[in-house]
Amino acid sequence: MAFSHNFLKGPLVSTIANSTTQLSWIDMGINQIHGTIPSAVENLVNLTYLDLAMNHLTSSIPPNIGKLHKMQALRMLGNKLSGGIPSSIGNLITLLFNLDLRSNNLVGDLPSSLAACQNLKYLTLSNNNLNGSISNLLRNLMAGAMSSLRAHSKEKWV
Repeated sequence: MAFSHNFLKGPLVSTIANSTTQLSWIDMGINQIHGTIPSAVENLVNLTYLDLAMNHLTSSIPPNIGKLHKMQALRMLGNKLSGGIPSSIGNLITLLFNLDLRSNNLVGDLPSSLAACQNLKYLTLSNNNLNGSISNLLRNLMAGAMSSLRAHSKEKWV
């Protein structure tokens, strides 16, 4: 399902997540979608690509996002997402290669579970308010296939 680069307005509705478990691709980036990311997104167990970038989403990242074990690319950059990065993101250990959460209002420490994502090639967390140590994260990720890490904060490079 691809609807990017349009002028779609309104909230994401949980009926999308409850419509079919066979959906594998959602690209709704660069629209005018607002509101929250429905927690029912966890029902999309065959989802490999989720792009909600450059909208007006204001919720937190659903805590059960880690149930999407087939996820390869998760892009939620350029919204107004708040809260922390859920530790369940580390459950995306086998296939996740692109995680882009830059330019949101995310706060707190990086979850240590993120280091388990051994196939992560692109990790972009810049322009948030994240803190904490990244030494273990870097050590584990650099042992894998990582080719790009962007973790610039609003104030300084982390």
